[in-house]
Amino acid sequence: MSKRHALPHTPGFFAIALLTLGLPSIVLAQNEPGEMEEILVHGQRVVPLRDTTSSAATLIDADLRELPLNISVISRGLIEAVNTPTTTDLIEQSASVNTTTGHAATANGISIRGVTVSQEQNGRLKNGIPFYGLDAPIADPSALERIEVLKGAVGLLYGAAQPGGVINYVYRQPQSEAAYSARITGGGYDTGSIGASDVLRAELDATGAIGSSDVFSYRFTLGYEDSGNWQDYYYLERLAPTLQVRADITDRTSIQVLAEYIELDTNPSPLDTVVIDGEIEELDIETYLGATNDFSEEVTEQFQLALEHRLTDEWGLLVQGGWNTTNRDMGNTGYFFNANPEGFVRPIAFDQRRNSEGYYLGAHLTWAGVTGDFTHKALMGVNASENDMQNVNGFSTLSPGNPPFAEPVNIYDPVNVPYPHITNYNNSPPFAIQEWTYTDTGLNLQDLITYEPWNLNILLGLRYSRAEYDAVSSTDHNGADASGVTSDSDDDAWIPRVGLVWDLREDVSLFVSYGESFAPTSGAQRDVNGNPITDPERGEQLEAGIRYFWDDGGITLSAYELTKFDVAVPTGFPDISNVNGEQRSRGIELDVSGRISDVFDLYLSYAYTDTEVVDGGFNAISEGLPFAAVPENALVFWGFWYINDTWSLGYGLDYQDSSLGDAFGSFEVPERTLHQLRLNSRWALADDIQLDVGLEVRNLTDETWWRKTSSQVFLKRGEPRGVFATVSVNTNVF
Repeated sequence: MSKRHALPHTPGFFAIALLTLGLPSIVLAQNEPGEMEEILVHGQRVVPLRDTTSSAATLIDADLRELPLNISVISRGLIEAVNTPTTTDLIEQSASVNTTTGHAATANGISIRGVTVSQEQNGRLKNGIPFYGLDAPIADPSALERIEVLKGAVGLLYGAAQPGGVINYVYRQPQSEAAYSARITGGGYDTGSIGASDVLRAELDATGAIGSSDVFSYRFTLGYEDSGNWQDYYYLERLAPTLQVRADITDRTSIQVLAEYIELDTNPSPLDTVVIDGEIEELDIETYLGATNDFSEEVTEQFQLALEHRLTDEWGLLVQGGWNTTNRDMGNTGYFFNANPEGFVRPIAFDQRRNSEGYYLGAHLTWAGVTGDFTHKALMGVNASENDMQNVNGFSTLSPGNPPFAEPVNIYDPVNVPYPHITNYNNSPPFAIQEWTYTDTGLNLQDLITYEPWNLNILLGLRYSRAEYDAVSSTDHNGADASGVTSDSDDDAWIPRVGLVWDLREDVSLFVSYGESFAPTSGAQRDVNGNPITDPERGEQLEAGIRYFWDDGGITLSAYELTKFDVAVPTGFPDISNVNGEQRSRGIELDVSGRISDVFDLYLSYAYTDTEVVDGGFNAISEGLPFAAVPENALVFWGFWYINDTWSLGYGLDYQDSSLGDAFGSFEVPERTLHQLRLNSRWALADDIQLDVGLEVRNLTDETWWRKTSSQVFLKRGEPRGVFATVSVNTNVF
């Protein structure tokens, strides 16, 4: 279909953006506290690929080398190098992270170390505050300073979470010095035709003091995109403004607020092909198998407040609060399984209205003191969160008369026509309604102890957490009354974390850590007898590693084993699972980032992940299999060579092994090897103005590849070769 409504943009928007590129006052703020410092190479200002900061790992002021935790930091420099409009591609720069396709262009599942990151609970953070809402646009890269992948059982500070880890999106902070930047990217994909594949994206950034005051500062970022891709009928519009205001009231007290709005209008395009005889069928790249009027409209709104106050030189107070809401209306066709021998399939039309609202409040006392030979960085406090969700779903195959069945489609020669999607849920009776509320409250105690005589850092932590999950289904998938169908759980647990870092010398250290996790069973899962599953999942992880640092870089090598107990394992029947399942993931990870020489920057992330469903419960066909959508080997590499004062050349490699396409091993998603080249020139227009012009080729060899998936109904093709140009102006007046 055509775009159902226009986002608040006009052709004048891009005129403004292009004019802004020429303004002499444009500045990129990178030098003040809270942001990465630029470095000079041949006189060029370069944002480094390495960042050693993690705000969410412990909520205390600590460098990564002090922590017995394995944390991958995707720096601002790497964000700019990858140059993608989606956080999906950014988080996969950590090889431990995998994303899977879903029933919309933005419905991506996330796993760390093979374990699914819970989007309903505390798997995703923004500035250390839990963010809830399935399938919502998480963040726009224009607003991000870095992304922290906290690996392992790290639910100590946030409550119920999976043992694989959590992801924290850290936003660019207000600066007191006036600074601005602009960046625009345009290009397209190699499909043999020009038009639908065109991509245009713009980013703006402004920061500085408000008026002449030295108390108030702000940061405003804006991401905008109006793009197609290589597929017929596909479109995407995104608008993402973010405003932050900081008030440094006194030397000891500061308050910061954040307001964010993300609007996304796109074709959901859940499925590009089908599986035939256990193999993914490769269709023409432009093929779209849905209806011409499929649509997905999503809106995310978020508000955060943070108060920091130094009570004394040793004691401080940190208070954080957040509210977010996500809403989506979607009309989608294209859910189907294997085609018949002639290539005909009957698609399922899926219409959905999904609303989510989340709240968070936390207060912690911090203490930085000394007792004898021991130095302490401690905190103690409480936090509470709530996530309210409502799903209203309609499936065409379950009610032939209202709405009608979708017409059969020949996958080799599809005839795309409109479909009468539900757009008014007040007058169109839905076929399934599900509502749930998740709440989590807890008490945190943590201390990072340094014993200098032995060169030891010891991390001790304990959380008492209570999580409650209430799910109610008003109707089942057949439209029958199901008001009595509930799945409630109310559980509490003590969650410990302990770790040790031993500095063998100033630049080499060993670390070991142990942590536990628990998470209530989510969704309306029932056992084979039809009884609700209420037992929580529990997990534990043991990890050991070694780190080596130099002035502008570092290496981390670690090995781990994590186990999940009391897992609800899918049986293949809707909402029916086996209980008491056990799953295991163990692996080796290598991360290298930093300056290798005066003219070469390197980023490398490698993960070997060995997963297994150890116990799948009664008659489980997944027992003994690895997890779906988790490759055994994954490698991400970026290298940048600064040739001279003007030119630099970058190369990127993204490799993933093949992986199972579903939990039952019915097919595999093939391996992928993607190459990228980037040529960049930097020109000093004045002492404080730098113009960047870049040309990049993605998927250089035009390899056919498929995104990882855990279901046959979500098979999505990866991007073909694409060529893009980027222009940005950066000025530094500090």
